[in-house]
Amino acid sequence: MLPQVEVGKNCILKDCIIDRHCVIPDNMHIGVDKELDAKRFRVSSSGKVVLVTEAMLERLKGNEVVEESHLD
Repeated sequence: MLPQVEVGKNCILKDCIIDRHCVIPDNMHIGVDKELDAKRFRVSSSGKVVLVTEAMLERLKGNEVVEESHLD
């Protein structure tokens, strides 16, 4: 977890990298269900690490986000 990250109550974070300025909402589970993680976030080619960015979390809330080409 990078600096300036807020984690809500009752979260489970396993084998993940959380980018700066992310706000993880209450009750979010990351790194627990790899199939669900692959739909919501970016999973490493090995399938062992989940990357979470602020833009990915905004998309989950239904907000439109500019493309994150810096992750390619």
